[in-house]
Amino acid sequence: MDAYYPFNQISLDYTPELAKGALTTIENRLSAPDWEDVEWSRANMICYYARLHKNQEAYNSINTLLEKLIRDNLFSVSPVGIAGAATDIFAIDGNQAAAAGIAEMLIQSQNGYIELLPCLPEQWNKGACAGLCIRGGGQVDFSWDRQGVKAATIHAKNDYPYRIKLPQENRYEILLNQKCIDIVPDEHGLISIPMNQGDTLNLIRL
Repeated sequence: MDAYYPFNQISLDYTPELAKGALTTIENRLSAPDWEDVEWSRANMICYYARLHKNQEAYNSINTLLEKLIRDNLFSVSPVGIAGAATDIFAIDGNQAAAAGIAEMLIQSQNGYIELLPCLPEQWNKGACAGLCIRGGGQVDFSWDRQGVKAATIHAKNDYPYRIKLPQENRYEILLNQKCIDIVPDEHGLISIPMNQGDTLNLIRL
């Protein structure tokens, strides 16, 4: 599964049949009679489902982690009884991987472009986040509601030719360093904007 996540040799964009196979592998693992549902394996499911854009499955895995595998101190655990353990065993893998998976649900950039809200569950119908890192060294702040992305800001930390997948359900004003620019998305809904270190790009829903 490493080829699928955290790497990207297998992806929905470029190898859809292999991605379908990855989903089958996930389902087979979860339904195996000897499957041990522990903090790291459940958190990995969040990451895997996020890459597959399976929003409700990712959301359900978050809930399973919170309800069964996170304690009141927010430590993730392999619960008592796993591998014969007499007590819960704290393992930070679940905390770290769950945070990574939630970030993948909100933003992805592994396919050479930035995609906002690729795996948003219906329960998260409004929200905002800031400082999420993207490939190329940038950071993104954005907000959303039931109609999709409301506004987004990309902060370039390096010189980089960013590509952004515009949400097709809405129209956006695009500003580079507070100056409106006119750019037409390609047939895939992508816009390409070379940015220099310190540049700021804003998307504002009309």
